[in-house]
Amino acid sequence: MAANDVTVTNDQITDMQDYLNLDTGVDEDTLKSLIEMAIAVTVDAADRTIPVSFYQRYPEFKQAVRVLVDFMYYSRGTLSDQKTAYPPSFLMMVNSFRFKIRGDYDASSSQSV
Repeated sequence: MAANDVTVTNDQITDMQDYLNLDTGVDEDTLKSLIEMAIAVTVDAADRTIPVSFYQRYPEFKQAVRVLVDFMYYSRGTLSDQKTAYPPSFLMMVNSFRFKIRGDYDASSSQSV
């Protein structure tokens, strides 16, 4: 999945501004880009065969995206100095919902057949 396969809404940008405690209108283009990338990375880390729209039903997925955007937003310019590619809390979240969402997706797919 590429980041450009993801559509970011104004509500998601506003939610991220609130989460990061930023004023409305601040860094909207940067946040949009980071949200797109975070969604793509989170889906790739979990299971890219499941549609993004299915993931977005889960608060755990949304929180993992927020954590990754927070990490990337406040680490801009210093990412090459980081000792870890992702924050441990992000990886813990992905691991905690990966199989739950896979099971729910499989169950919903088998019901629609």
